[in-house]
Amino acid sequence: MLHSQIVHSQTVTQPKVTAIATIEPIYHVPLMMNPALQPNHLLIVEDDRGIQEIILDGPVYSIGREKGCDIRLSSQFVSRRHATLMQGVDKNGSQYYRIVDGNLDGRPSANGLLVNGRKLQAHNLRHQDRIVFGPQVQAIYFFIQREAVPTIPPDEFDITLISPSMVGEPEDREISQVNFVSY
Repeated sequence: MLHSQIVHSQTVTQPKVTAIATIEPIYHVPLMMNPALQPNHLLIVEDDRGIQEIILDGPVYSIGREKGCDIRLSSQFVSRRHATLMQGVDKNGSQYYRIVDGNLDGRPSANGLLVNGRKLQAHNLRHQDRIVFGPQVQAIYFFIQREAVPTIPPDEFDITLISPSMVGEPEDREISQVNFVSY
C-alpha cells in the first residue's frame, strides 16, 4: 500500500446478507492513549476478508480489488478500480477527503457508489459517512478532531518541597507516614 497504514485488522465471521440495506454493523472507533498520535481521518473497511482500520494521511488513494490499489477490497462485486479518495483543503484550511466513483482517468466503476444510501458520482466525506461498494463491502469514514493542547513554559517558581522527615530508608517508613508539602 502506497499511502495507507493499516492500524488493526481482524477477521469477522458474519452470516451472509443478500440485501445491502440490511448491512448495519456497529463500529467502535479506537481511541489511542496519546492524543498526539490520534489520526485525523480514519476509514474502517469491511469486506469478505473482515474489518480493516486505515489511517488516511496521503493525498490520493485508489480503492478496488486490483493488486495495485492502495486500499484493496475483497469481493467479486467490486470493480478493479472502484473509487478514488482525494485529499482537499477547504476555505478554513482544514483537510478533507473526497470520494469519486471510478479511477482518476474518469472511468466509473461497474456498480457505482452508495454514500449514506444515495448513489453518487462524488462526495466530500463527512464524519460517519457510510460508503457501500457492493453487497457486504462497505466503509465508514471518521473525522476525528483533536483539540489543541496549550503548551506553556513551566513557572520557575512552581516548586514542590519535600519534608525532611521523608529522607531516609524507605523500609523505615510506612506509606501512610509520607507527607507531601506543596507551595
